[in-house]
Amino acid sequence: MTTSIRIRTIIAFLPLGTLLFCNTAISSQPNIVLIMADDVSPEMFGCYGCTDAKTPNLDRMAREGVMFQTAWASALCCPARAQIMTGRYASRTGFWSNGFSTPQADGSNDLFRYHHSFGKLMQQAGYATAVAGKWHVGGAEHPSQPIVGFDEYCLWEGQRELDKLPGSPKHEGAFEDDSTTSRYWHPCIIKNHEVVLTKPEDFGPTIFTDFLCDFMERNVRVGKPFLAYYPMVAPHGTRQGHTTCPIYGAPGEMAGPKADIPKRFRALNDYIDILVGRLEQKVRDLNVLDKTVFIFCSDNGTAVTAKSRGVERGCRVPFIVYGTGIKKRGATGEICDLSDILPTLVDFARAELPDGYEVDGKSMKPFVTGQTDVHRDFILGFIGGTRLVRTRTHLLEVVSPILEVPHGRFYFCGTSHDGRGYRRAERSPEYANVRTQLEAVLAQHPGLTDDHPFFKQPKAAQWLNTYRSPPAREKHLHNHKDYQFYDETLPSRAEFPALIPTQKPDYPVSAAVARLYDQWNPHEDRGNELYSNFKYTPLEGLELKSSISRRDPTKVLLIDGVYHVWYTCRKAAGVPAGGKGATDTVPSFDWDLCDLWHATSKDGWTWREDEKPAVARLPKPQYGWRSISTPDILIWKGKYYLYYQGFNEIPGLAVGDRAAVTVAEADSPYGPWKPLGRVVVDFGGPEDWDANAIHDPYTIIYNGKIHLYYKGSPQKGGRDGTIVRAQGVAIAEHPLGPFKKSPLNPVVNSGHETCMFPFKGGVAAIVSLDGAEKNTVQFAPDGINFEVKSLIQIPPVAPGPFVPDAFADNGNGRGITWGLCHIMDKESGNNNSILARFDCDLSLDVDRQYFKRNNLRFNDETYFQESTVLQGWLKKQIAD
Repeated sequence: MTTSIRIRTIIAFLPLGTLLFCNTAISSQPNIVLIMADDVSPEMFGCYGCTDAKTPNLDRMAREGVMFQTAWASALCCPARAQIMTGRYASRTGFWSNGFSTPQADGSNDLFRYHHSFGKLMQQAGYATAVAGKWHVGGAEHPSQPIVGFDEYCLWEGQRELDKLPGSPKHEGAFEDDSTTSRYWHPCIIKNHEVVLTKPEDFGPTIFTDFLCDFMERNVRVGKPFLAYYPMVAPHGTRQGHTTCPIYGAPGEMAGPKADIPKRFRALNDYIDILVGRLEQKVRDLNVLDKTVFIFCSDNGTAVTAKSRGVERGCRVPFIVYGTGIKKRGATGEICDLSDILPTLVDFARAELPDGYEVDGKSMKPFVTGQTDVHRDFILGFIGGTRLVRTRTHLLEVVSPILEVPHGRFYFCGTSHDGRGYRRAERSPEYANVRTQLEAVLAQHPGLTDDHPFFKQPKAAQWLNTYRSPPAREKHLHNHKDYQFYDETLPSRAEFPALIPTQKPDYPVSAAVARLYDQWNPHEDRGNELYSNFKYTPLEGLELKSSISRRDPTKVLLIDGVYHVWYTCRKAAGVPAGGKGATDTVPSFDWDLCDLWHATSKDGWTWREDEKPAVARLPKPQYGWRSISTPDILIWKGKYYLYYQGFNEIPGLAVGDRAAVTVAEADSPYGPWKPLGRVVVDFGGPEDWDANAIHDPYTIIYNGKIHLYYKGSPQKGGRDGTIVRAQGVAIAEHPLGPFKKSPLNPVVNSGHETCMFPFKGGVAAIVSLDGAEKNTVQFAPDGINFEVKSLIQIPPVAPGPFVPDAFADNGNGRGITWGLCHIMDKESGNNNSILARFDCDLSLDVDRQYFKRNNLRFNDETYFQESTVLQGWLKKQIAD
């Protein structure tokens, strides 16, 4: 049973104490105007991005107050109204859906006997209280009853409430269908136990607003703080469609042509803004704007496209707080839901919740008044047997055991609020802890299951059957076709094996499934931030020429609006002849007898090469006299450093491949470059994994230090005699060293080249060509301990990506979308290489779904190029 509220305000008994109390009450207990629109989503308002909306009053309130970009209600009227009135979710109130609520302790639907109404609490705190518009709390007590706590009411009603009045009067006005009285033109309205006699030209929302304006004026005159609760009837459609309103169409039309519905709906919504403006203007005229707080929200999303659906859009509503003491924040990424209303009102009233009364919401007052910059960590939605939970960045929706989706769909939302850019996260290990936390929240707020005793009753069983019917299930578990902005694929009804569990099962599994957890981890490519396809495009200005080889590009830098890249280049005549055929003038391979060249571009597609090398080979016997190759670029404290490997012997021979890393420095990307002439990262010892080669240097700045990643290999090959390649990292505090190798090297167990980039708070890597984990994208949250995040197809060779934040070291790496790589020209027989551009989506800032497709098929040229076609001698060998 409900109890009285305790008032925190202390009143001093002084001369003129009554007058002092009135003035103090107004200043310390602000007036509250709480407006809840009916069936409308945020995108219908200008402040939420609708360019067609004419909502200047709400737009201004949003700018000058606080506008929550993510705010939730229930997805249907009755449960949303029970939630806002009590501060509790359906898991406590039992109000799950329209026409369906589990009984209270006494078997009734008497909600307010067991759950406090904010009307009663504000009344006990000294407020005058009134409600106008639409009640619709699913069989709960009527606001005229003292337990609900409203001094006055003015509501759209039906014949059932008319029958409770003396004489059981009949409605003589308009009807929406055979039994539903009109809420708009010529409406049926009861005000304080009396029927309001309306005329055909009378419009319900206007009457409700007039009533509240009068209520506010009367209480301001007697010096009493007021709560004006306005659960609107608009812009909800009628039983026949959408009505006209005073700013569009002829009076009295309950419905019109189907093609006119969007205009009528938008006009109704724009008229809401006019009514909100009237209420604000009334407060201004009464000279109490500086003593009044406005809260505007909705009970659920727009009908047809959002309402009743178990997705976020069904629950997402506009939410604006404006008025005295409200900090001017504008749009905020903080989150809230309707359960926050009751504790917020109590907080503004300087009161306390009754002893033992627990709410699911949290007072917004500290956040909206600027006392704190955060509100709450999660919000929940309930609709029928479905639950949703969200943080600022993650969403778990359509959790519905009744509809055989017990685990729901899990998304990373980032900073998005409307479904655009949401990515599936079930298979992303970095979000596993978040999902565990969300599941723990849901465990504290249990939902409906089909074994609930109430479902044994015929009416409840009928509801359950309808809820489970295929058409209803399909609609409930998905967005409307016009709002399907993200992957809504439902998990299989059988969780295993069709759906691989996020955590390794504790029951026996095959070796193939075990490897998913022990070696690879489950992958969901379409929602994987670190999965991408790659598209390749020739470059203008760096075209293939038979006598020129260009390969191994550095990272691409953007400096003063110009893109820069450095690369391995040989312009001497002669076809690579292999290690044994090479001479002082004949190269062994296309990285032999090379210098480092530089090119620039204004668009990343057309490039202009310098007329001479950026860094040329030094004379024999200085380091790198034979060839220099595989450069990478670093900017450190305004200076530029090119790291590269130097060869003093013919590459391709065992001794020649023993190349280490050296460096050149310059004050400008255009040079001149000064080679250091010595090794900065050297080979390991004879038994070390990098004893034979230190190739492909690649630098980023991470945790304040220079991380130089490199490819290494041992002197001895693997068990079958092949070269074992892996990647390590050496760390220094200055570009010239000393570089200290990580004791955990190698940090990547595969790969022929290095390609790293900052990603979130860690480092990502494209791993290609060699090793057990070739053709993968990997991630290390600490830059050291890499884990496979995706399997990729045809990755770029020797990629040099455009990495704007390679040297930012801000703990918020954004990833990559393009870069340069090289492609070998085997068709001409010259065995030279050509630079090309690759594009991809390994970025947090774009959403290129083409690159997320995981079932690509390639054209015939890809399969039948020379490098894959059997040569004549091999054909003969197979035939023999």
